[in-house]
Amino acid sequence: MIEDAPEFDGSTFVRAFLTMVCEETLAFIPCLPRFKASGLPAMSVPLLWNEEGLPVGIQFVGGYGDEAALFRLAGQLERAKPWAERVPPVHS
Repeated sequence: MIEDAPEFDGSTFVRAFLTMVCEETLAFIPCLPRFKASGLPAMSVPLLWNEEGLPVGIQFVGGYGDEAALFRLAGQLERAKPWAERVPPVHS
């Protein structure tokens, strides 16, 4: 055994591995999973459209256990600014 080597702690390895996996995953899907992990309900609604005609989602987060508030909000937003019939252009 090398005298200057730090002691190996399995939990340190697991923590580092999980941190790396989480960081790589969140780089692709940065917002909603954090709220899902916290237990807070969240939704992304396509309220805006960019110059290319692609939807831009706006994220809303509800209070703990209050999914109903998000459903009510989604209904109000859909009535005020309908998006169901909007279809982004398809590029092949």
